[in-house]
Amino acid sequence: MAVRAVFFDFVGTLAFVEPDVGTVYADRARSFGLNLEAAAVARAFARVLPCRPPLAFPPDLSDDARRAAEFAWWRAVVADTLQACGVPLRPSAPKPLNFAFESYFADLYEVFATPAVWRLDPAARSVLETLRQRGLRTGVVSNFDSRLPVLLERLGLGALLDVIVYSSAVGAAKPESAIFHEACRRAGVVPTEALHVGDDPDLDYWGARRAGLRARWRVRGDDSAVPDIPAVDRLRDLTEVLRGLC
Repeated sequence: MAVRAVFFDFVGTLAFVEPDVGTVYADRARSFGLNLEAAAVARAFARVLPCRPPLAFPPDLSDDARRAAEFAWWRAVVADTLQACGVPLRPSAPKPLNFAFESYFADLYEVFATPAVWRLDPAARSVLETLRQRGLRTGVVSNFDSRLPVLLERLGLGALLDVIVYSSAVGAAKPESAIFHEACRRAGVVPTEALHVGDDPDLDYWGARRAGLRARWRVRGDDSAVPDIPAVDRLRDLTEVLRGLC
């Protein structure tokens, strides 16, 4: 069966945090009087994020309730990251800091909804344009929140995407099959007619495959080969891969 829709992961596939999460957290903290080592923040964030529950909430939540839940989820991630770096945020800490954490987090949360801290893959726009010209449906499937559609618009990708599916709104996060099936439903295709591309072998490749989609692993520069997973070294190579699938 020919591919009729191509979905992409967002973070690490279509776009990257610029220059990196640790540097962004540390840079914003300095403006609030807190000095952090960017590398230490990056290591702490990498430990904290996988320990959080999925960024997924009941689909019937009101918009306001969903935004509040998303804000609280990320607030916990940032607080745990800073505390893992030795920042005494808890009221019971022996030496509490004169640091306005709530203002810092609100500022950080807002900046991640802007292009200021994101860098698009150089081929992102051209690949999406080529897919649309070939008559394929395009979309993003991401473990993200309600800031994503606006962010994609601000990055210039919104008009090139037919569907945008993010975990906080559909009650399921990758690698759960439900989030992939929702993307297929919105695109008007069955899973076997869809291809998903992402940088995480488990969340993106195997998650999509278990949901019945085809998949490609978007290899990052520091990745080593994973046996039995078809990979795409560069996003622009995807158009060639699809020649034999459409």
